[in-house]
Amino acid sequence: MRIQVVTNNSGKVIAAVHVSTTADTSKVQAGFIPLDGQRVVELDVPLALQAMDPHTRLRALLEHCVNAEGTHLEPLTQK
Repeated sequence: MRIQVVTNNSGKVIAAVHVSTTADTSKVQAGFIPLDGQRVVELDVPLALQAMDPHTRLRALLEHCVNAEGTHLEPLTQK
């Protein structure tokens, strides 16, 4: 399961969207264009969040940050 997140300049997730795994172009697709000081990263959803319903998962992602290398999410309490 993949997500695309927008982070602020300190790496905190400020927006998130699930990444589509289908090529069905009849469905609405979303993505982000970062503003100055932001970046967009596509990552795997942490295992602890995968069992959540999609809306709860997206809200929970806002309590995370992307590590400096942009390879994975970490809970905010670790930064």
